[in-house]
Amino acid sequence: MTEKYMTVKEVAEYLGCGKTLAYKMFRRKGFPSVLIGDSKSCRRVKKSKLDAYLEAEANKQK
Repeated sequence: MTEKYMTVKEVAEYLGCGKTLAYKMFRRKGFPSVLIGDSKSCRRVKKSKLDAYLEAEANKQK
């Protein structure tokens, strides 16, 4: 089964944060989102890539 891509709203719900913070994450350099179509506002991220990104960010803070 193929892993689903998460929306900004789904990321916010998964992390327990607001959509504004999730949008900021999607705009950060190095965030593993992919652009869908021609719209710059349509981005998605795989859960596994999000988890790896968060783990790497947490390790940077140690």
